Amino acid sequence: MTRPEPWGIFHISWLVAAVLLAWALKRLKGEKVTERVFTIYGWTALILETLKQFSWSFTFTEAGGLVFGYQWYSAPFQICTTPAYVCVLYSFVKSSRLRSYLRAYLAYFTSIASIMVALVPNSVFTNEILINVHTSFLHIGALFVSVWLLESNRVDARQDFLGGYKVFFIFVGIAQLLNIVVYNAGRLNGQTFDMFYISPYFISSLPVFDTIDRNASFAVFMLTYLFAFFLGGGLFAFAQGARDRLSKHFKQKHV
Repeated sequence: MTRPEPWGIFHISWLVAAVLLAWALKRLKGEKVTERVFTIYGWTALILETLKQFSWSFTFTEAGGLVFGYQWYSAPFQICTTPAYVCVLYSFVKSSRLRSYLRAYLAYFTSIASIMVALVPNSVFTNEILINVHTSFLHIGALFVSVWLLESNRVDARQDFLGGYKVFFIFVGIAQLLNIVVYNAGRLNGQTFDMFYISPYFISSLPVFDTIDRNASFAVFMLTYLFAFFLGGGLFAFAQGARDRLSKHFKQKHV
């Protein structure tokens, strides 16, 4: 297929579909609804991710043979991939408190990354239809989940925000462990492996953070990264609270 343009028909269609779906499901209540939405998104995203990994790892030679070469830079453990894992995990978690933390992570923290890619998808579209469907479903789908959780009041910032940040912190720890282990295993063969874009061995490719990474110590870079996500998640929580207060004010005014 022709490589989709940012804010072209393909891109806008996915955004419109996500907004309409979030609006349509807004009034549906109950934990069973949450489980179903998470299950559908999570498993579909994982299946598409698996197909993408196979597509990028296997290539046909001119002689018709099949060659395997793993693309380490595309390993599926970035912030935008974690919503799929969380949504699949959610059904197996029985603790209501832990479930609320997982919802808060999706609502306040993965939304930061997914909204950036969903609104500025310059580097994620290709001429392969599978990759375009995968990246649109993964990122715009994750944004849909975040917006739906916020709009349907399935998260409470006062009770769950710090719990959501703890989940984010755990994922950061896992990502950094993977960065260290894979790099020192000596299997990269010159490729980049930079999960969450925080590897101590490669300069971060995130705007602004790349400058900090080049000019400050790694400790300063990590502290800035963690604080930035805390602040970003806090802005989403603040916006949710402001919306609720305005809604309550207008309801009281018209009673």
